[in-house]
Amino acid sequence: MNAIAPGPTDTPGFNKMGDSPEQAETLKSTFAKQVPLGRLASSDEVADWIVALADPGVTWITGQVFSVDGGMSLT
Repeated sequence: MNAIAPGPTDTPGFNKMGDSPEQAETLKSTFAKQVPLGRLASSDEVADWIVALADPGVTWITGQVFSVDGGMSLT
């Protein structure tokens, strides 16, 4: 079994926390500054890795946690 450990990801959830749109953008910006690549991931980018690891041809990888976090785990 493998797992994906996503970093900050831009999802509609940011707009459902009860904050104003401006506050949500400030929060996103704060997270993005912590990511070495300088931006949040898109949900599609994270989904691409999930699909890749679910491929039946991926048979020689097991017991791994893949950090899909724009380099946050390196800092």
